[in-house]
Amino acid sequence: MNTSTIIFIFLNHQQIKNVYLFFKSLIKFKLTIIMEKFALLARVEAKPGKETEVFDFLKSALPLAEGEPDTVRWYAWQIGDSTFGIFDTFETEDGRKAHLSGEIAKALMANAAHLLAKDPIIEEVNIIAIK
Repeated sequence: MNTSTIIFIFLNHQQIKNVYLFFKSLIKFKLTIIMEKFALLARVEAKPGKETEVFDFLKSALPLAEGEPDTVRWYAWQIGDSTFGIFDTFETEDGRKAHLSGEIAKALMANAAHLLAKDPIIEEVNIIAIK
């Protein structure tokens, strides 16, 4: 009898089921993390005086990102007063491409001349490791 058998002897049926479901969820969680291999890093520079509008635009884009089934994670960020960006992750290249032609990208490009000091810098990122 090994130690894992000894541990389970003292558990009732429901406790064994809960332990099984716990470990099953850990395995599923790990597989989800491993699957994220593709990302986008977008960087934008707000025109002077437009920083609040860019900030508000990015915050308002969250529901659009939540509605994209292929976007696993979506982050809007700010560095300093006028530099903003988005970092998002995907399980597939098709998901990344779909996001690039999605509603957030369309809205950003439609407002770029009004809000941004220069064209957005959008880079495709391949994820090497994730925790």
